[in-house]
Amino acid sequence: MAPDDVAAHIELLRKTPPRTPIKYFGPKDRVHDGRWCGFEVSPADGEERICFELRRGETRKLTIAHALKIRLTGESESGGTLQARTVRTSPLLQALVGGPAALSLATTKRCDVVLVGTLAALEQDMCEESLFPSGGPDEARSGVLQDLARVQQFREAHRFYRSAAISSSAEPASAHRELVPKVAVLDGGRAFLRYRHLWPSAHKLVVLDRSTISAEDASAELAQDMAYAAEDTELSWRLVVPDGIEFAAFTEAA
Repeated sequence: MAPDDVAAHIELLRKTPPRTPIKYFGPKDRVHDGRWCGFEVSPADGEERICFELRRGETRKLTIAHALKIRLTGESESGGTLQARTVRTSPLLQALVGGPAALSLATTKRCDVVLVGTLAALEQDMCEESLFPSGGPDEARSGVLQDLARVQQFREAHRFYRSAAISSSAEPASAHRELVPKVAVLDGGRAFLRYRHLWPSAHKLVVLDRSTISAEDASAELAQDMAYAAEDTELSWRLVVPDGIEFAAFTEAA
């Protein structure tokens, strides 16, 4: 669902049970904790309103046109006292997706991406390397990959996240099997061999370093998958691949 799709957002709210945790985006980047109440028709003008609770006993009502000011947090229940705070989002994130979408990304949780690899190396890549939007270095709009990926195990994303990281040295656990990511990044031969079958509906990005011990077995398995693959995807001609990197894109056979 696009961040500005009002109709789809309203349909989502109609299916939302009462007391589901929500965020209300007020003026000046003020974000309020709240609980969803539902829809009601105003006796004064017959117009439908969206209703939500901000503090105990305080119910707010907005017209349908303001539905995007209400966002589900992705949590099953709200913890503790309902509060309000000012949220400052990453300049890089704002430059890439816009202010409202950046605010929504930073205040909701959903596991869209799973990264499997060496956690220390992943964290360094996510949190230490500066990135800039197109147009050259601009400190005013700089950030790090963590601002975009929001990996739960790394800084500033423990409660509200969009990605999860798993150590490739760990055997798959039941909690890992329950995840339903849209994308799985398998960094290294060990990650690929252990987790390749775990999320069958996810797109997979496999990164192999030929110099590592596990790369040979992983490359053989990957080559076998390619032998039975469906047609090549358009990624094979859309991406510019750096020198020294082998690249292949394919659709797994059903």
